[in-house]
Amino acid sequence: MMVEPGMDVLLEKVDSKYTLVSVSAKRAREIMKKDGTDTENPVSVALHQIADGKVLWQREEDIPREEAAQPEEDPAEAAPAEEIPAAEPPAEDEASEAEND
Repeated sequence: MMVEPGMDVLLEKVDSKYTLVSVSAKRAREIMKKDGTDTENPVSVALHQIADGKVLWQREEDIPREEAAQPEEDPAEAAPAEEIPAAEPPAEDEASEAEND
C-alpha cells in the first residue's frame, strides 16, 4: 500500500517530522472548521496541500514580537518575595488535649 504524498516529498516542504505533524494538524482543524463536511479525510487534504506548496508555515520564534523588543526585567531590581511567617507550634494545653483524643 502506497501512501501519497510520500514522506520524502513532505519533508522537502518542512524542516522536521515534528513540524509536519504540527502544520498538518493545524491545517486539518482549519479545514474541518471551514467545511464542516466529511467528504475526505481533512488530514489527507492538509498533507496534499503541504506537498503542493499551498500551505506555508513559519516558526513562532522567527516572528518578531513586541515583547522581544522590550528589555527583560533585572531580577535584582524586582520586588522582593513576600515572606511567609512560620507556623507557631501549638500551646502545651492544645498539645495535651490532642494527645487525649
